[in-house]
Amino acid sequence: MKIYGTLGPACSDSSVLTDMIRKGMNGIRLNLSHGMLESFKASVNELRAAEKACNASVEMVIDMEGPELRVGNIREPLMLNIGDNVVLGRDIPLKDIVLEQLCTGLVCRLDDGKIELEIIDKSSEGFVCRVLRGGKLLPRKSFAVLGRSIKVPLLTDNDIKNLNVAKTMGVSAILQPFVRCADDIYDVKRKLAELGCEDIEVIAKIEDINGLNNADGIIKAADRVLFARGDLGNSMDMWLLPAHQKTISQKCAAANKSLIIATQLLASMENNPVPTRAEMNDIYNCVLDGADGLMLTGETAAGKYPVQAIRYLKNAAYQALPGKN
Repeated sequence: MKIYGTLGPACSDSSVLTDMIRKGMNGIRLNLSHGMLESFKASVNELRAAEKACNASVEMVIDMEGPELRVGNIREPLMLNIGDNVVLGRDIPLKDIVLEQLCTGLVCRLDDGKIELEIIDKSSEGFVCRVLRGGKLLPRKSFAVLGRSIKVPLLTDNDIKNLNVAKTMGVSAILQPFVRCADDIYDVKRKLAELGCEDIEVIAKIEDINGLNNADGIIKAADRVLFARGDLGNSMDMWLLPAHQKTISQKCAAANKSLIIATQLLASMENNPVPTRAEMNDIYNCVLDGADGLMLTGETAAGKYPVQAIRYLKNAAYQALPGKN
């Protein structure tokens, strides 16, 4: 069973990382949506020191920038209230390639669905939206359009730069966001081969409608699969998500392909030292359904209790393994 944390400010020193490894963490994710791989060098050195202290080896995977959609660099937090109007492209910066694919009537979800906007008009400055669900918007938060897949390049310039140094930093696998079809996986593998990194595995992130529709081919082409509940939950009504998780779990089991499940496994532990009973049940059932990897994100990267989160994740997961009941 792989127990992944995410490297971030809350767990960037060797003492915390040592405790996380001792509580069961055997894999760690570096999120490159917020920085280049080389900017993690100091934290990776801390990880190596923690590994040495524990006489353990932690798998390091990098989450590529890829075609994931994010808002741009807002100068200061933007408070959005229900009923307000806000302009995509002016108040909320987006890449031109994204703006070109928007139109009136679409519903947009930001920051993993915490904020919801409806496009009501187009102006010379962008797309006018009414706030349906408000909140405080920070820079670089996720952006998704309900029921629509926005087409952007699979690998960014930053991705290529990061792949060039991935091997030298001990990366064993990449998480490829928003995989749309099997050809996406083959394209990434060809690029890895060109860079002399063919031994780095490709973990396909299924996190939009295209990924679900082409899951059979993606599962066959990928080395491993990650079911990413965050962005996937932005692209559909959230009550549909559990059934899709079950389906992907069954498909991976039938193909004998390793499956990781991520996002909000212990979301309450970003601020609380003890999880909810529902989170414990969720983790248990993920493993029971066939997941052999579980990944924490904000819980360890920015949460108040990264060590405790790893402890609860590992203990709940292991209860579902054969021989534990």
